[in-house]
Amino acid sequence: GGKLKYRGPNPPSISPEAVVRGEQDIVLEEREPRYGLGEALRDWLKVMVLTALLSLLASPFLMAVEGEWVQRFWTVLGAGALWTVFLPLIIFICLLLGITQILGWLFLGLYLLFLWGAVLLFKPLLGAWIGRKMFPRWEGHWGTSLLATLLGTTLVWLLSLVPFLNAIIFLVGLLMVVGSWLLLLGRYLLSWPRASQI
Repeated sequence: GGKLKYRGPNPPSISPEAVVRGEQDIVLEEREPRYGLGEALRDWLKVMVLTALLSLLASPFLMAVEGEWVQRFWTVLGAGALWTVFLPLIIFICLLLGITQILGWLFLGLYLLFLWGAVLLFKPLLGAWIGRKMFPRWEGHWGTSLLATLLGTTLVWLLSLVPFLNAIIFLVGLLMVVGSWLLLLGRYLLSWPRASQI
């Protein structure tokens, strides 16, 4: 005469001879998809292709980002944290005030664009930096430099499979990429008027 309560992905198996007189609370939950070997290898291949394209087609961009990390590591992290954490407050204030709504929508677009690009590129950029640090003697030839970049990115991908390391790598990589882009953009905007006058 008690209450029958069940939660699970499959229907409960109740004997035909059993008599359930009480209230039945049966909820079938969908089984969460498992991250199998095929999905992992597919993600690794995507990261490798993106890393190779960046290394071959945007090498100056990679070098500029790495230069910011080497010369101003803590400044880069600080700029990335300020952008990621405090800019949403500025966006909220701008959207709340009717006069600055256009500025708020502009900040929101830039914020989402930077975050989307950082999430997409933080593993290739971080892997390229680590690969060049691990194999400094491989610099100078595009083939060995590309191999070092791919090995570094593979290491980042492998470490990202560990649950707690995945969150740390994602957060640090996101802040490093966003912060370096902000510093590069700011330096370019400050030097652009002087460069245009020459």
